[in-house]
Amino acid sequence: MTDEDHFEKLKSMYTVAPINQDVFVGSEMKIENEYCQISYPIDKKLFHAGGGLHGAIYFKLLDDSAYFAAATTNRDVFLLTKSYEIQFLRPITGGEVVATGRFVSREGRELVAKSVLTVDGKIVGKGSGVFAYSKMPLDATVGYK
Repeated sequence: MTDEDHFEKLKSMYTVAPINQDVFVGSEMKIENEYCQISYPIDKKLFHAGGGLHGAIYFKLLDDSAYFAAATTNRDVFLLTKSYEIQFLRPITGGEVVATGRFVSREGRELVAKSVLTVDGKIVGKGSGVFAYSKMPLDATVGYK
């Protein structure tokens, strides 16, 4: 399998996940070796009572972009988020948010990746995560076909 085939299968895995079909409609993914970018137009139905994007959405976009950047380096098994730390830097009240993840390193059986979240070129959040290998074969996951 070529790198491009693997990347397309990862994109398919992201696209068919039920949460992405229901909540993240309109998101777009670009994926390359050790890199993933997810763009998402902000929907006010995801705002908290204070008028800004809920932190759960920050987390999801940061985690996903880091996860898929790490997943580009693995063709065997489904990865699991072991830990993910996030920093909220600015509120998001509209526009399109872009999450950019980059693979950092492999430490034994764990992968490390970082990501940043931007709106109009300004960093609004950032995070880093550790991703562990599961026992589930990657080709057994929904969408990786």
